[in-house]
Amino acid sequence: MQKFEPLRQVNPVSGFGNKDVLVVFGEVFARGYVNGLIDEAKKAGMKVIYGTVGRRDENDELRPLTAEELAAKDQPLVNVPLECGFDLAKSSQGVSPCDQLKGLKLSEGAAAWLAQPAASNSPQSGVIHRRSCTRLIALSLCRLPCLFAAVVR
Repeated sequence: MQKFEPLRQVNPVSGFGNKDVLVVFGEVFARGYVNGLIDEAKKAGMKVIYGTVGRRDENDELRPLTAEELAAKDQPLVNVPLECGFDLAKSSQGVSPCDQLKGLKLSEGAAAWLAQPAASNSPQSGVIHRRSCTRLIALSLCRLPCLFAAVVR
């Protein structure tokens, strides 16, 4: 077993500064783990560009944030929903793993199973979705004037 050696001191000189950009893939919440990284990036003078995981509509479809939801978020923000789980991703049969487990009682957990191939299609569907969203995020970043202002100095 490898010996555990916790990091006790962080190098105060990271090499990052006001010509660098931190792009946050995903969403920042009040007590999220990424907040410390964002604080350090801002202290170093870096530009921070935020992302979102999106929201689910009444049909469990992933959607971008509305204007009202965007107003409550730090800016600039790329409004492409990048939810990473596949538990709600529909398979080629139109069924998600969560759909298959709806109505399951705790006492029935040991006997629960997910129908194949629907269950095995959902992770593939999730990966395809994430790749597509990542491409859209990259295109959106290319269009942000604040990104060019930070990089072209």
